[in-house]
Amino acid sequence: MENKLPLFCSLAALVVAAAALAAALTLPRTAAPADPAPSPAPESVSAPAPTLSSRESYRLEKLNEVNDLVLDRQVVSEDYLRYLDQDLSEGVKAYNAALVNAKAETVRYAKEWADTFRDLSPEDDWYDEAFARYGQYLKEGDNYFRFIEEFSTALLYPNANDFTFFAPVVGYPAASEAGGSGGLWATGYYLDKTWTDELTSAVDGLLTKFDAARGAAEG
Repeated sequence: MENKLPLFCSLAALVVAAAALAAALTLPRTAAPADPAPSPAPESVSAPAPTLSSRESYRLEKLNEVNDLVLDRQVVSEDYLRYLDQDLSEGVKAYNAALVNAKAETVRYAKEWADTFRDLSPEDDWYDEAFARYGQYLKEGDNYFRFIEEFSTALLYPNANDFTFFAPVVGYPAASEAGGSGGLWATGYYLDKTWTDELTSAVDGLLTKFDAARGAAEG
């Protein structure tokens, strides 16, 4: 009996150890901790855009106003020149001179056609009843002068015909003969384009300089 007691204790200890091992094996496995998420890269900080002084902003505003006057084929007052550099000032003066010369030529041309319609008579070879009625229309109120102003202004642009077609007074006779040789007058076909070509060149050069000046000012 004394010899069996140690053996019994050993067997009991073995059973306890086996039970502990089995319990350990049945425990749920815990996932290994995930690697920490990488920290977001710091956002690059761009240098603040340069700001214009109030004086520079005002000069840029005046430059844009002159730009719009040129686009509208209007004379630029010399008062604007104080806000422009020497190169731009000379360009504006050349534009003004070209505009005056071109306008004088287009007014002469427009007046000739206004007179042609207004004075049309049945004895004329190209007499047309519709145009004769239009000639009578030009005798009413200020329609004669409106015709000249609309037509002469449209002719200042390279795409003069586009403007002419949509003008309130000159648009009717221009559109009536569109596409035929009789409508060539409305395109400026018979106009001496020496002065209008000079104006177009002055405008193109000046607008290019304005774009460059704006780019330099705004950085």
